[in-house]
Amino acid sequence: MMKDSSWNHHHVAVNVNLSAVNTDYANALRSSTAQFNNNFESCEHAIHESRVIVKDLPLIGRVRILMDSHGLKALTFIIIYWIYGFFSTYFIILSPHWSEGRIPDVAAYAYIVISFLCLISLFRASTVNPGAVPLIDKLSTDIDLSKLHDCQSCGMKKPARAHHCRRCQQCVLRMDHHCPWINNCVGEGNHYLFLLLLLYAFLMSALSFTLCVFQFWVFPKCSACLETWYLKPTTSIWFLYVLVLISVAMSIFMGLQFLSQQFNLIMDRTTLENMAVTSGRAILRTNFRSWFHGISDICGTRNAVVWLLPCRRRPAKSIYEYIHAV
Repeated sequence: MMKDSSWNHHHVAVNVNLSAVNTDYANALRSSTAQFNNNFESCEHAIHESRVIVKDLPLIGRVRILMDSHGLKALTFIIIYWIYGFFSTYFIILSPHWSEGRIPDVAAYAYIVISFLCLISLFRASTVNPGAVPLIDKLSTDIDLSKLHDCQSCGMKKPARAHHCRRCQQCVLRMDHHCPWINNCVGEGNHYLFLLLLLYAFLMSALSFTLCVFQFWVFPKCSACLETWYLKPTTSIWFLYVLVLISVAMSIFMGLQFLSQQFNLIMDRTTLENMAVTSGRAILRTNFRSWFHGISDICGTRNAVVWLLPCRRRPAKSIYEYIHAV
């Protein structure tokens, strides 16, 4: 009985000590996470060289623009493509047939909403902080940071799966790749916006191609068609020919990119990690997970209702999650 009493007393003491340790650890983790989120949102603390301009705009918030000539040209081309595609589809096909009752309201509004969601996704993906590594060594945290390693390019401390981008001149958390078409890196902070851009660009291009098919082979001729915004019918038809070519090309390209990203989500890999494995420079363990788990991780929430919204902000992860990333 004396042994049992002594063991019970020792067991209770151990539980109390463990509870105190867990409480202290949780408080330290919450404190460090709050500081990490503040640094994550502040691009000035993460930029190694001044190639990125950061501005606070009214109603929009903080935006960042990479001063890269090639990236700015590619981004300008994408914006011109959106303007051309929306103008040709809406004003030459959609609006005339819609006014004559051949296209239902649901289809017309769907194209308009998808087009502007695509534009918003493009703006957000190209101007949001992709996850620039903050100055972790300045955080007053009790968490063990021994698993951080120094970047060979810029010398900053960074966690696992962070990669240094030579164009942006900064390390990016869980960097997928640098995309010149959005003139920005695709990383922890804007990966979900990049996925939305691929999705909405694919849907917009596919709908434009479908409407072109209906225009050429299904819809009867209408008095309002091909006579929009002072365009002659002979000019408008060439607008549609070009629209068919670029809508097919963009549908295929965006669709394949979107599917490729879904496979990466399931395998918990980035594009850069896949390239390293393919070239034989690295051997990575494939961490298969459900698609729901992967997309929830990228979007930062398990609430599927908000996945398709490009206007929301994705919360940053804690330091602990980045340090112990696999």
